[in-house]
Amino acid sequence: MQESSAYGEKMRQWAAERQFQIDKRKAQEERKDNGSQVWFSRYVHQGRLRHWVLVIEGTKYELKQEKSSNDFIFRVKKQNGWTAELAKRNAALKEKYKPEVSDEHRKKYVCLIGWTHLPPSDLKSIADDIFKQFGTYHLLWNNCQTILQEFSDKILHDRALDYPWFREHTRTEFQQHQQPPRPPTEITMEQLQQQQQQILRETRNQERVHQIQHDIQTQQMIIQLQLQRDIGLNAAQMHLAMNPALTDPSLSAATNPALNPAIMPPPPV
Repeated sequence: MQESSAYGEKMRQWAAERQFQIDKRKAQEERKDNGSQVWFSRYVHQGRLRHWVLVIEGTKYELKQEKSSNDFIFRVKKQNGWTAELAKRNAALKEKYKPEVSDEHRKKYVCLIGWTHLPPSDLKSIADDIFKQFGTYHLLWNNCQTILQEFSDKILHDRALDYPWFREHTRTEFQQHQQPPRPPTEITMEQLQQQQQQILRETRNQERVHQIQHDIQTQQMIIQLQLQRDIGLNAAQMHLAMNPALTDPSLSAATNPALNPAIMPPPPV
């Protein structure tokens, strides 16, 4: 009981700290006096990291492979639907405490990494200069991540809370508070016992359902047999009604010439 109470207090502290981290994040994101916001979108597909993108004032900056030639380019292009994506991300942050835009197969982690005072023309020039020095693409050490990290180093004048995670793959305080504290062993065992009891109850309920289904099927078979018997009796009664000789002794084969050729009179000569 004492461990349960202590764990409950730890959970309350964790929830309060998580909300504090969210509030800090929101306060940064609502600033309008620090230049253009630089957003980082990290795309994961079926558990695998697939792509990095930076978005500034609705324009995305990314390393992209051309489908026609397979050549890589540092693409600067207006991001369609960015406002809607941010709205989904903000809703997820409010409801699930994670800045994610997700569907069945893919997940985007969207966070603010800093601010820039540079106009779009200067950003484009810097992107072009970096790409000239990019060299040969390599999946592990010369890719969409490395080029955007170098790009951010040249354009940011102020960094947001999630910048260390973007730049150095270091977990931020907010990310550290996304997972609740582990419960004590006693509480874990109690939860396991409750789960086992629930499973046992569900199993018993399933067995009861199976028994009821079996009883219904048995009753249906009995009714079908009774119907078949009744149909057979009705058919026999109709047959007897249509053939009275089968039940009337006076019309039996022993006395009825129509039924016994042996006693039929000889034909006329």
